[in-house]
This record gives sequence, structure tokens and C-alpha cells, in this order.
Amino acid sequence: MAETIKIDGLDRLNKRLDKTVKKLKNPSSEMRVISNVFMFKDIMGHFSQERSPSGKWKSTKRGGKILQDTGRLRNSIRPRNTKYTAIVGTNISYGAVQNYGGKYITARKFLWLSKGAMSLILKSLGKFFISK
Repeated sequence: MAETIKIDGLDRLNKRLDKTVKKLKNPSSEMRVISNVFMFKDIMGHFSQERSPSGKWKSTKRGGKILQDTGRLRNSIRPRNTKYTAIVGTNISYGAVQNYGGKYITARKFLWLSKGAMSLILKSLGKFFISK
């Protein structure tokens, strides 16, 4: 004769797992939050602080705010997202050279995420997938 074991709360657990699976199939709303809030804000802070992951940007001969002479590059930074990705970038042709450097251009990285931003993103993802 087989014995039946009843587990209290199993139905509730299964419903929660079903909701989590649905969120995994389409996390685009969370990707939008990550790109529009956490990533965009962090990158804008790099312009304000004139800072790369390794420290302050190298100053220019002309002086003034670095990478912000006209504001075109800074103002071109846009967040985007797809179903599974969060992206922040620029469509300005000289953005890559400024970020990575070139033959006569010193790299001044602005497209990077700080440890603080990464921590906030991970917390947000945890809440998104675990929330009811």
C-alpha cells in the first residue's frame, strides 16, 4: 500500500515558480529599468565627475569640462533595451575614439559601469525575479 505525503504550501510554491518562469521568458520591463535608470544615471555621473574606472580623465590643453565642450557627446548618450538586454551608448561617430582612444587621442572611458551601479542592478534583478 502506497502512502501519500502532503506538503503544505506546495501549491503556493508552484504558483510562485510559474510567475518566475514567465518573468524569465520576458524580462524586458526590467531591462528597461536597468538601462534607463541604473546604467544611464551611472554613465552620466562619469561625465559629471570626469572619471574612468582607473581615475580622473586626463585634462586637455584647452581646459574646461573634459568631453563636454559642446555637450554633443554627453547629450547623445541614450538608454535602450531589448527583451533580454539593457544597453546604453552613443551614435556619435567619435564616441568610440574618445572612449577607447586612438592614434593621437587619449582614451577617456565614459561607457563603463561602477561597482555601485552593478550592485544596484543585481539587487534589482533579484527583486524582479523573486517578487510576487
